[in-house]
Amino acid sequence: MKITLCDENLGRVSVHVEASIRDGELLISGQDIGSLVGEIFKDSDYEYYYSFDKENTKKLLKTLQPDANQDMLLSLLADRFSGVDGCSLLRKHCEDEGITYKFHSF
Repeated sequence: MKITLCDENLGRVSVHVEASIRDGELLISGQDIGSLVGEIFKDSDYEYYYSFDKENTKKLLKTLQPDANQDMLLSLLADRFSGVDGCSLLRKHCEDEGITYKFHSF
């Protein structure tokens, strides 16, 4: 299952972020497109990925709602980390809670 956390056009940048869980591991993927991206990254788009292993996916779930099961994780993410600021809020939450993930961008 996949959900959209952000799909917004802000004029100079459009932001699209999705989250999915596969084999107990959370993957969040995003893409920013627009003239602002070109100014910052010298490319037409910026793609990025946050990947959480099984242990840290479970840890994230428990910090969001201790009694939740994994089927609830995507809706909890949508409640807490949707919108343009969602990824920065998620990074801050993970930092505060000691949750690790791999980040990749291009």
